[in-house]
Amino acid sequence: MANCSAHRQRPAVPVRTPEEALEVLSLATDTGRDRVVALACLDRGRRPLALFIVEDSDAGPAEVLVAADALLDATAERDGPSPLAAVFLATSRPGQAVEPTAADLGAWDRLDRRCRSQGITLLDWFVLVDGVAVSVATRAGTQDRWSVG
Repeated sequence: MANCSAHRQRPAVPVRTPEEALEVLSLATDTGRDRVVALACLDRGRRPLALFIVEDSDAGPAEVLVAADALLDATAERDGPSPLAAVFLATSRPGQAVEPTAADLGAWDRLDRRCRSQGITLLDWFVLVDGVAVSVATRAGTQDRWSVG
């Protein structure tokens, strides 16, 4: 029986740092040059489960909340424990300011509360603009969550 490496399951590599998260998000957003919302899901070992991309969105806080609410609603309806343990996300806004807005900070608080209520760690939210990334979590004064877990 032939055992081709292309058909062998490879273990997923954990995402344990903001730098590793930004590698993934940079690919998904063309380093902040494509207007998207990206939502990455991790299991308890911080291994990737899924990466959801909403293309051609306004990439604002309203779109982030809609995408996150859809994901969290789906995981809340499962029978038994969800494999989803942590989430990080990005909004890519080419040509706009890279600093998170007041609306972003408010959406961070709402999303953080919603995740915590379901036992999910919201790791970070990055605003990516034309090759530059800023953490909404850091700007909101949230304690580092990458080193925990």
